[in-house]
Amino acid sequence: VKTAEELKTALSSDVEIVFLLHATLSNLGRRMELAREAGKKLFIHMDLVEGLSKDAAGVEFLATMKPDGIISTRSGCIHAAREAGITCIIQPGGSVRDQDSIDACNKYGIAMVFTGMRHFKH
Repeated sequence: VKTAEELKTALSSDVEIVFLLHATLSNLGRRMELAREAGKKLFIHMDLVEGLSKDAAGVEFLATMKPDGIISTRSGCIHAAREAGITCIIQPGGSVRDQDSIDACNKYGIAMVFTGMRHFKH
């Protein structure tokens, strides 16, 4: 979901997992709270959170918020994820840099799940 309206729709639906594809630091906490209140698992695409750094500090910040999962296209975040206690990374696959992410996950003992579904176009 990208908007507050899409989030509202997802939270009132029968889906179990919501993928948050846009947020800002100022509304991220509230969106997580709403998902928890609705009994939904929330996966946050950290690359698309405005104001969140796309590095180890960003991963550490998200880890303190205890999301059900994070999504990132940046293989450099994998080591930081492991250090923060994150044990699984989800990604769509199909990137020219997939192998870098796979190798990093294997190196740090992190499970990687490929969804096979692109969430953006370029």
